[in-house]
Amino acid sequence: MSSTRPRTHRASARVPLLDPNPSPSSVRVVRVAVALGVAAAAAWTGGCGSSTGGYAPSMDGGSPDAGVDATTPGDGGGSSDASEETPSFGNDTGTAGSDVKAITIMPNPATLVAQDGTSATIQFQVVAQYANGTTGPLNGAPNWSASAPAIGHIDATGTFTAKGNLGGAVAVTAAYGSLTATAPLSVSLLYVENPAHLSTAVQSSLQGATTPDPTVKWAYPYDGTTFPRGINESTLMWIGGAVTDDYYVHVKSPTFELQSFATAPIQQWDFTTSGWAQFLDSTSGTAEIQVARWDGTQATTIVDEHVSVANGSIRGTVYYAAYYLNGATEIGKVLRIKPGATSYDDFLDAGTTCTSCHTVSANGSTMVLNWGNWPPETSQTWDLQSGNAQPVFSGFVNGNADAGASEWAVAALSANGAALIENFAPLRGPIGAQTGALDPFDGGVLAGSGITQPMWMPAFSPDDRLIAYVEPTTSDLRAMDWDPASQSASNDRLVVASASNSAAPQIQYPTISPDHMWIVYQRGPALGSLGVPGDLYVASVTNPGAEIQLAALDGASYPFAAGSRDRDLDYEPTFAPVAAGGYFWLAFHSRRTYGTKVTGPPYLQPGAGVKQLWVAAFDQAPAAGVDPSHPAFYLGGQSTSALNTRGYFALAPCAPDGQSCQTGTDCCGGYCDGVPDGGTSDGGLVCGQASGGCSQDGDKCTKAADCCNVATGTVCINDVCSEPPPSQ
Repeated sequence: MSSTRPRTHRASARVPLLDPNPSPSSVRVVRVAVALGVAAAAAWTGGCGSSTGGYAPSMDGGSPDAGVDATTPGDGGGSSDASEETPSFGNDTGTAGSDVKAITIMPNPATLVAQDGTSATIQFQVVAQYANGTTGPLNGAPNWSASAPAIGHIDATGTFTAKGNLGGAVAVTAAYGSLTATAPLSVSLLYVENPAHLSTAVQSSLQGATTPDPTVKWAYPYDGTTFPRGINESTLMWIGGAVTDDYYVHVKSPTFELQSFATAPIQQWDFTTSGWAQFLDSTSGTAEIQVARWDGTQATTIVDEHVSVANGSIRGTVYYAAYYLNGATEIGKVLRIKPGATSYDDFLDAGTTCTSCHTVSANGSTMVLNWGNWPPETSQTWDLQSGNAQPVFSGFVNGNADAGASEWAVAALSANGAALIENFAPLRGPIGAQTGALDPFDGGVLAGSGITQPMWMPAFSPDDRLIAYVEPTTSDLRAMDWDPASQSASNDRLVVASASNSAAPQIQYPTISPDHMWIVYQRGPALGSLGVPGDLYVASVTNPGAEIQLAALDGASYPFAAGSRDRDLDYEPTFAPVAAGGYFWLAFHSRRTYGTKVTGPPYLQPGAGVKQLWVAAFDQAPAAGVDPSHPAFYLGGQSTSALNTRGYFALAPCAPDGQSCQTGTDCCGGYCDGVPDGGTSDGGLVCGQASGGCSQDGDKCTKAADCCNVATGTVCINDVCSEPPPSQ
């Protein structure tokens, strides 16, 4: 795999935001400028006309405000003076044929704004330093190139054209002989829409509002949430207000801005699918969300919060149990959904009361679960790699709730799917029956596993290096090292004592981070999640005894719109098997409300209660004693009429060479590389074997040095090149 091959950004085919419906005479003028920097501005004063992207044209077609000094960096000014359209170098001009000692690019740095889905351009030029000490235009033609082809391209004259559907950072490079120079270019998208046809006066009042609204409560999304790219649209929701109100929604990051003047009679505001995707794909790091309300007489603020966007999309699929009512009978299914999908896959629906308590191997190859109209139930293994038409193993049938056991309910599967450990926690009567490690394809005991004691809720790490479990008699959290080659465990040790938290002594459902350094688990007063308070905690594997509540994820002190009703209701966490976008990701189920869309009491039957799947970011390199979690977001696409639980993260079954892919974790070989036509188009990536060079983010690695982007912070976690967190 060549280290110089450009990778196609998946957002390159995005369509523009919803057709804006502004009233041209009433939309407020928005001015944006090319940011040249003080040093650059001293030598370069051109490139600020609308044809070169120096400022975004006003919505009414007018010129920038009168009296603005067009030569001031970042002031939004423009000029038609010909003397300001070319570089100015004073008397230092190069002599034809003089030796060039160094080159620089002007402007440097530069900012380009593409408005309302249209393309925009900016002109770059090269300044040369000659051997005779003079500085002037380069007496020659440099070779131009630009990173991030999904954002735009640069031609042979140094004109960069942004496509207008994706913002972000671009490195512009000029090469002349053995000399090179690079300049950073920030491309930003700007959308202004006025579907409510508000007057200029009302718009100005909304944009200038500073008084908090006394009656409206903000409901979703949460302040401080970190979103991955590729996730479903996040509806803005609040409680209160009148159906006749108008609103100003302002979403802004350094490379994306949306200003929308709209109505919201049901106290919800939706991005378009493409608008939300453009926001995420164009943003890396912090963004601001502001919403103001016009009640007919005055403007007030509803929210001014900050969220963050990760550097990539989640790699993994969530397999979860869903319970529905079929008449008076409760039916259980196993469903699956890839974060970002618009709907779930009705993966396993046998029409039984219990097709659940499943576990999936981290590599996505194997699933174990219990099946039947409990009681009785049958323990089963499913080979996900070859399909899910029939189980490949069935056995261990229990007779009733108290005799026999639901042996493979909430069992542990090794990351490679080759070993299983039964769970002995009595969640609804006996479950586990056989100690040790088992072969999930025939139920036989694996000799020499080193596991001799019953375990409650065991779990393997996604890299097959660690086992975490709850000790049955003490409820302590313990860990053992695991060797997948010999299929044996060793070094049994205490991680966290149950008694260290007397208010929530029951530890349960441990899950291990992709680097096997952190264990997240549920704490509460008793087993289970039905009518039992639950919060999530984390402990360090290398610093036993230290634990911290994931307060940001739990919302321990968050001002929920529903208040205390939404606290202490978080259960059954599972880590995604690999890092993505600079974070680890945790799925869990919660009985909290979801804005104004899913409300009601927390502890009732399907159709009446609340039990839904959520996901939260978790820092890749947590600081000691600091909560590494972030406020959670709702996992879109799941059914809101079911009670959803046991959200188990795993990779999708891997694809063979030649199949389409988005990242190396999609591929059995670990590399998502060549395109079908040999690389002459951006038609899509396919799985392939390593062809030399370095590994792209998401591809296979054994150490950080294997990764193409190690110089910019990429690390190797669980044998996958994983992006660094964005700069905040």
